[in-house]
Amino acid sequence: MSTTIVGFGGALQAGPVLAHWMKRVRAPLHTWSTRRRWAVALLIGLAVFVIGAHGWVVADLGRVEASRAALLASTQRLADAKRALAQLPSLRREAEAARGGMAAVPRAPKVSGRCSSRRAPISSTSCRFCVDWRSCRC
Repeated sequence: MSTTIVGFGGALQAGPVLAHWMKRVRAPLHTWSTRRRWAVALLIGLAVFVIGAHGWVVADLGRVEASRAALLASTQRLADAKRALAQLPSLRREAEAARGGMAAVPRAPKVSGRCSSRRAPISSTSCRFCVDWRSCRC
């Protein structure tokens, strides 16, 4: 059996302390003190901030998930490149064996310190291959 008494208007009357606080909460706004107004404004602002921050995270407006996916993809590509680089010597040996050992696999020419590129920029100092701009034939 319940001991709660329902008073006039359907409000629960649990005790004199609760009734006192209910009267204070229901007071008109113009009777509130300045400290109470600031406290309520702070609570409302805090609630708006928390809801907004939660919405920001849920909607991924900072693109955190997209950057994590890009990082994962680039890490995978790096691992694939390292794996391919580790297989190059064995692939060269297989190619040499397939040719019958007649000729070695041609290597790319080494870049010398002298500029021979026609596509290099003409500047007053020097291009990236030449030491001095007077010897540059770009």
